Amino acid sequence: MISTKFCEQLMARSFSSLGRTVGTNPFTTILLCMVICVLMCIGFIRFEEVNNVRTEYSPLNSPSRKEYAIAKGFLNQNGSLDPSYIMIKAADGGSLLREKHRTRLIELMGTLRDNVTVVVRGRSYGFRELCEPYCELNTAFLAFLKLYNSSLPSTFTYPQVDMFGTQTFIGNNVYGVTFKNGTHLIESFTTAILPLFLVSSYEDKDVTYVWVLAARKMFSEERFQIFKSEVTGDSLVSSEVRRMGLETAPMIVLSIFAMVLFAVLSSRRRDPARAKPWESLIGCLIPLLALLCTTGLLSWCGWMFQAIIVAAFFLVLSVGVDDVFIMLRAWDRTDVNDEVPKRLALTLEESGPSILIRIVLAVLMCGYYYANAIGILQLRTVISIEKMSLPDSYLQEFQVQFEASFKLMQPVSVFIMNPGDMRDPRRLRTIKQIIREFENATFSYGSESTFSWIPPYEEFLSPKKAKYAYPFQFYGETEEFTYKELPIFLQSATYFYMSTFVKYNETACFENSPECITAFFFVTNFHGHIKYHELIPAVKDWRRIAAKYPDYQIYAYSEHSPFIDQTMAIDATVWGSMATALFCTAVACFVFIPSMTCIVTACFSVLSVTLGILGLLSLWGVDLDPISMTALLMAVGFSVDFTSHIAYHFYKSKQKDPALRIEETLLYMGWPVLQVGFSTIIAILPLALKPSYLVMVFFKTIVTVCSLGMFHGLVVMPAILTAILSISNQCEQ
Repeated sequence: MISTKFCEQLMARSFSSLGRTVGTNPFTTILLCMVICVLMCIGFIRFEEVNNVRTEYSPLNSPSRKEYAIAKGFLNQNGSLDPSYIMIKAADGGSLLREKHRTRLIELMGTLRDNVTVVVRGRSYGFRELCEPYCELNTAFLAFLKLYNSSLPSTFTYPQVDMFGTQTFIGNNVYGVTFKNGTHLIESFTTAILPLFLVSSYEDKDVTYVWVLAARKMFSEERFQIFKSEVTGDSLVSSEVRRMGLETAPMIVLSIFAMVLFAVLSSRRRDPARAKPWESLIGCLIPLLALLCTTGLLSWCGWMFQAIIVAAFFLVLSVGVDDVFIMLRAWDRTDVNDEVPKRLALTLEESGPSILIRIVLAVLMCGYYYANAIGILQLRTVISIEKMSLPDSYLQEFQVQFEASFKLMQPVSVFIMNPGDMRDPRRLRTIKQIIREFENATFSYGSESTFSWIPPYEEFLSPKKAKYAYPFQFYGETEEFTYKELPIFLQSATYFYMSTFVKYNETACFENSPECITAFFFVTNFHGHIKYHELIPAVKDWRRIAAKYPDYQIYAYSEHSPFIDQTMAIDATVWGSMATALFCTAVACFVFIPSMTCIVTACFSVLSVTLGILGLLSLWGVDLDPISMTALLMAVGFSVDFTSHIAYHFYKSKQKDPALRIEETLLYMGWPVLQVGFSTIIAILPLALKPSYLVMVFFKTIVTVCSLGMFHGLVVMPAILTAILSISNQCEQ
């Protein structure tokens, strides 16, 4: 108690001294603050923006980052990847195998490949300049369209077709398939999906976005009106995220106006000497300056801005005004006949510790959030792309149609980075066993969807086994595996496209050395589910198989993996964050309010508000995702305000009777707490003028936390404090 009493006296003297200093030198203080603000805003010269949902929201230590790095290194990808997908349907909803539609689809693919060009910073870019090393992704599908012959069943089987004696997989391009009489013969298909993995240099990341826009424009040409075509990709999603932020930002002006109007009107008094309209006005500008300074400082430190954070600005501006109401209330309680330095000293001595409690809580919680924010991205954990766009965005309708088609067949690339000596029959059998396990993993389509160089190479080595190799016995067993023929195999007209799947040293191959193949990958497919939270079992199963064979250094990568890692990271983090909020509240209260009654009551109130936020937002239709996660964590920290001020002033009260203590506390702090809550809600109201998922999540979160916070601060907490102390006094008597 001596140490806490000392800390309390030290804080009182410090704030009193600060108040006297500021009151004695107001202009110097203002000038110094403005100079600091200007210096921090210099950081805007290094301002950069990034809105990549795939990369920026994934935990830094997530397995998908390692898996992507392996895939990128294997394929010699030298630049920034923009995975895009073009979905094509017939305008009348019919089959794309009809002669007119099939030939026009071939024409569309040729136009994309050869005629869509853009000029960026004086340089011309076409598909060929952007596709390496993924240029051949749609080659098999194009060949299928060209070779299709309704009188030759071998040219329209699914998911593989026979091309010049080789089975070629088309399952990742052909969707909405109808079969003939229960066979694997394609009668029709309604949807074609063309994956275009575009790569631009790190200096010209916007090139892929410009090219995709040009491709979208090409879809509107008269000759392609028989199709309903649309495209999605990281660059387009990022642009929609940015547009959502930019169109929400102007609402900040209305928010500031509403906040200023409320603050000025609520500060009016019958006695003009006690009215504080100008002080309230200036107080509303302080959080705006703080926001500018913070953004400038973070930009100077190299942190990139994300448009999705715009909605958080509304909360920062509204919460930043809270201290103004508390300080003005403390100032209002001072003697108007005292000198300004003395009044300001008493004001800060009274309000400073209460404000400091919130600051310390915020610092403690932000420190924890910083350490864990990398792993925080998403009650029901659902991450979806359409949430990142405005209601009028093309993504809203397109994403639903795209997912409905794409869920039927989705690829996963499995990289084996240490195959070892494949001449060893045991080693080769193990590799084949690995492939079979992935073919039978959760949600897997099966061996028919696997694309691997091993079976055709074995067939190439042993022509006598050709009738067993494809498709009836997918993996032929052979004890005659040799590296010598591999370069010839991969350079042949039939199998040249498989060279992308193997990292090999030609000299070592001719010497039949194990150094011939340093790494390779194969592709198999999964189906039935596409929502990220639904795919968690599949990703866990892939990683289980990979961990089962550590010597082979296996990495399974899907385009969904980063989002699935985001989904898996969030649940534990949310509850951990809630527990840390309680811990921070207890620590801060113990230091500044050395009263066990106040500590327990404050912690209970924070816990109650937190659970209320989670429960009510869930009932209100808010899922756990990157947007709601941001709002939720800020709201939990903000909820401490309502209880900390009440607890501190209750502790400071000199009254002995519990009822009189709570009466005095509410007399001094009741109105400021109401001002805090209502000003925050009023400041967030302009967001309702720009409806989007981002806006509605923040709006619902703020309304919920303010309502629960005011109720707990003004009703629940006073009732508990009064009841506990009344019982305690009766026991003592």
